[in-house]
Amino acid sequence: MLSIRNILFLIVLSFIFFFSSLIIPFAGIIILPFSSISIIVLLIKYGIFAGLAGIVLSSIVIYKLTSFGYILLSFFLLLVAMNSIILSFGILKKINAWKIIFESCLLTNLFLIIGLLAINLSGFQLTWALESVISGLPKDLSNTVLTILTKNIYAISTIFITTNIFLSYIFLSLISKKYEIPINKLPPFEKWKLPEQTIFFLIFSMLFYGISIKMKYNIPSQIFENILYVIFFLYFMQGLSISKYFLNKQSFLLIIIYILFVFYPPLSIFLGIVDIWLNFRTKGDSKNEDYLKKGS
Repeated sequence: MLSIRNILFLIVLSFIFFFSSLIIPFAGIIILPFSSISIIVLLIKYGIFAGLAGIVLSSIVIYKLTSFGYILLSFFLLLVAMNSIILSFGILKKINAWKIIFESCLLTNLFLIIGLLAINLSGFQLTWALESVISGLPKDLSNTVLTILTKNIYAISTIFITTNIFLSYIFLSLISKKYEIPINKLPPFEKWKLPEQTIFFLIFSMLFYGISIKMKYNIPSQIFENILYVIFFLYFMQGLSISKYFLNKQSFLLIIIYILFVFYPPLSIFLGIVDIWLNFRTKGDSKNEDYLKKGS
């Protein structure tokens, strides 16, 4: 009886966190991962049938009781259900933490891109859906935001999903002891570093983006622009990790630097890129390579 009560409680939690992430501005990116965590706990702690039951029941409630049910259901299945299943499988198989996250990001973003392409090809007005999301903003600001969202929807969606997956794994690792879930924790953020080969993706993307702009090829230019935004986001995160490495014991100054980077991201991006050549965190002092291999 207690197990059934716990299962129902986690199912309700998953729905509440998912719905709350939609209606609470800006905080949604922090709230949404807890919807995935509720399903992951169901899958790992109470078995696959309990987890699938949670996904099915939450899906029915979302579809029946919310406006634009089919749209929200698609978001739930992609952002919560799929993410939860992949992470749970990786954790149960004791796969390397980085590999679990990479596979979840790869598969989820692949389905996202296919879905967005299908929406565009079907003639559905994606602009109309985005307008409803930003309807409360002032007119000038909403027009600017709408242009950015429409033009870079693939990059923005990819960054959002990747962030959601990372936060889901991080938050789950923080509560893993409470639910007795054996999980390989990620290395400290200050140890995180992109592979050096990433710079070649940046160079080639910038090159082809420039050629597309010069030749006035709209679709290729949008594709490479979206790719560049994703790469810049990764280097932005690397810039933050470098800052934490040097200011780990000076919390106030670190917060100031983070605020500066958030309001002017190019600084953090530049710091992340030049780290390739300057190697701010020396190899002798950093165990990043070992962390990448072990994932804990």
